Amino acid sequence: MSISDSISFPTPVALIIFNRAETTRKVLDVLRKAQVKELFVIADGPRSDMLTDKKLCSEARAVIDEIDWACEVHRNFHDLNLGCGHNPATGIDWVFTHVDECIILEDDCIPHLSFFPYCQEMLELYRNDTRIMMVSGNNHLLNKVQIPDSYFFSINTQTHGWATWKRAWKKYDFYMTDWPVVGEFEWLNNFLGNRRYAKGWLKTLSTTYYEANNNPKYSIWDFQWTYTCWKNHALNIIPSVNLVTNAGYGENATHQMTLDHPLANLPLNEMKFPLKHPVEMLQNYNADLALRETVYGLRPIYKRIYFKLLRILGLS
Repeated sequence: MSISDSISFPTPVALIIFNRAETTRKVLDVLRKAQVKELFVIADGPRSDMLTDKKLCSEARAVIDEIDWACEVHRNFHDLNLGCGHNPATGIDWVFTHVDECIILEDDCIPHLSFFPYCQEMLELYRNDTRIMMVSGNNHLLNKVQIPDSYFFSINTQTHGWATWKRAWKKYDFYMTDWPVVGEFEWLNNFLGNRRYAKGWLKTLSTTYYEANNNPKYSIWDFQWTYTCWKNHALNIIPSVNLVTNAGYGENATHQMTLDHPLANLPLNEMKFPLKHPVEMLQNYNADLALRETVYGLRPIYKRIYFKLLRILGLS
């Protein structure tokens, strides 16, 4: 079964915007097709050292005024720039003072229409199951692993279009206050099952903890969310097809500067209904191993040796 353009979806949506009117409008066009009934807009303020920001931020906010369907709009517009760490984090805090579950998009994350009923069904099905902390719209497997069901369970936190519950987000702490107590290599190694991977994440999360507590303009919020999910031993839901594409890669991006990144502008696919649910709620280890490679660049040891030999022989 396919999704009709005439169907509307009551699940609230949060849209995080800044200074890109063009991509904001692309997201809004899909929200219009979905006839979203309640929209929370989180808009960061212009940077004081970027003269063009005031105009660009104003243009991005003006896109929200183009909403021409029955939609209750809540605006959280900042006059000052919080940065792309604090703005999403505090914005999602604000959303969950109003609702108990929400779909979350950023201004460069363009969803397929079927993303909305997929999220809606997952939010309803796992509403009271505390083992699940988020629903992702991203499939970044790049066809390395085929998924027989409509989704699989993962420890990864892919947030280019996702959904969660207030019950899960209330565990989030931007400052990772308990990291000095929790953040040990053995814990990460036991959880992740790979010493090299654990060492990498120990360094990443230690840096995140330090920067979040010492740099007011720290631009990361999602590593803290990964930490939140991991320390709670959460499983997250990943779709069998890619439902959201990130159109934000390029020279104006804060983190991903190259258009040739393998996750840039991935094709969108349609989720088919009715959904086919996994029989057991277990982590898909094969899929997570593939995600380590495609998303985080960690190759299995035999592949690393293979590519090193190719370089030594001058064949790569």
